[in-house]
Amino acid sequence: MPAYRLLQGMIALTRSHPRKRVHWTCGVALDSCSFRYQTRRRLVEQSAIQAPRPNFTQQHGLIRDLRQCALLS
Repeated sequence: MPAYRLLQGMIALTRSHPRKRVHWTCGVALDSCSFRYQTRRRLVEQSAIQAPRPNFTQQHGLIRDLRQCALLS
């Protein structure tokens, strides 16, 4: 019965977090021999906070200069 609840919790994590992140945290938990759901959930949540944000380019041929946008309005 406890294994069934663990699986339900892991499926629920994939609904609110990317599957790759959940899979990564399962690997980390396996390496550290921590098999509790709460540990895995905490890892997923912490990795979501620490995930690198995409670096968007500020200059490109298709991107207008902000001064041009201000003059148009």
